[in-house]
Amino acid sequence: MSPSPITAVIDELAGQIPDRASSPGSVTDSEWTGLCEALALVPDPRRRRGVRYPFAVLTIVVCAMLSGARSFAAIGEWVADLPADTRAGLGLTGRIPGAVTIWRVLVRVDRAALEAAIGAWIRARLDAVDTAAHQPTPRRRVRRVLAVDGKAMRATRHGAHPVHLLGVLDHTRGVVLAQVDVDEKTNEIPLFSTALDQIPDLTDVLITADAMHAQTAHADY
Repeated sequence: MSPSPITAVIDELAGQIPDRASSPGSVTDSEWTGLCEALALVPDPRRRRGVRYPFAVLTIVVCAMLSGARSFAAIGEWVADLPADTRAGLGLTGRIPGAVTIWRVLVRVDRAALEAAIGAWIRARLDAVDTAAHQPTPRRRVRRVLAVDGKAMRATRHGAHPVHLLGVLDHTRGVVLAQVDVDEKTNEIPLFSTALDQIPDLTDVLITADAMHAQTAHADY
């Protein structure tokens, strides 16, 4: 049986990830289909009139960045280099969008919706991995620990609108489970609960944070 378009992309991505040993198992077709479905829930910010490309451009961009593309030009080149059937499998048919078109889509995307969609997909995948690796009689119970921490994106610090993110990191797995954008007009404090609200179950979870979050409201939450 010939590989599906999604599998072709997975193979290409996996070959370019520096440390595959640290990743939680292989990604299946269904999981990548789940990512596509999650991204499809992100609202399309474009007006219907004049739209030439499907909103699948968003999925293509995520795959390109997983492959190491870090600029609009690099993302455009990655898309152009994909086989036609692979692009079609990801929902992009017809003309290939250029770097400018990709930029126009990304600067208008609802960042909160995008972060929530990707975070939900990551958590679902990690939960599936944990379920598959579950031992019927574990020797000891390991407490789950999550760190709430902010990070300024260095590449944007000198721009007109620097990006600052507040993330929720799983200590054991080293994976960011959720994150929110900290608008330049505010700070991390009011977004503490917003970030943690993305985690479905915090029962018996230990939360760590820096001194900024030593707030009564945070402790009550």
